[in-house]
Amino acid sequence: MELRKSEEPLPERAMVLILLLCVTGKRAETVRYSVPEEAERGSFVANIAKDLGLAGEELSARQARIVPEGEKQYLQLNKHTGDLVVREQMDREELCGQSEPCLVRFAVLLESPLQSFRAEVLCVCIRGLPSEARSCCHPAIAMHSTPAQQARRLF
Repeated sequence: MELRKSEEPLPERAMVLILLLCVTGKRAETVRYSVPEEAERGSFVANIAKDLGLAGEELSARQARIVPEGEKQYLQLNKHTGDLVVREQMDREELCGQSEPCLVRFAVLLESPLQSFRAEVLCVCIRGLPSEARSCCHPAIAMHSTPAQQARRLF
């Protein structure tokens, strides 16, 4: 049995693959947010429509949805406003134990045309420490900041 070689040289095939990846992956960067651990249900995280350069009504028209990487859906998207909010309280220790950083990864999926955006939320530890020491995960954050201010400064 004889194996057939492709008539197309490898460099040309590689160029086509690279071009394809560049065209389809023009928004391959990851959108990053942060949330203090145990933020209340309904807490505002970000306006994801604005961050992705989309109109709020476009999310609804394109049936946008959040697809979590893990089992639980910690975040919720308001398709009319583009607001990303906490759906379920995050317990940093339960999510990540002692691992640093503690990230909740997800994708924002849009239809017509099909498009996806990668995103992650950094769960910032605040529990069990006096307010002056709440920068336990990220020492670069000012010690006199509130947890909400600390979370905004991370990215």
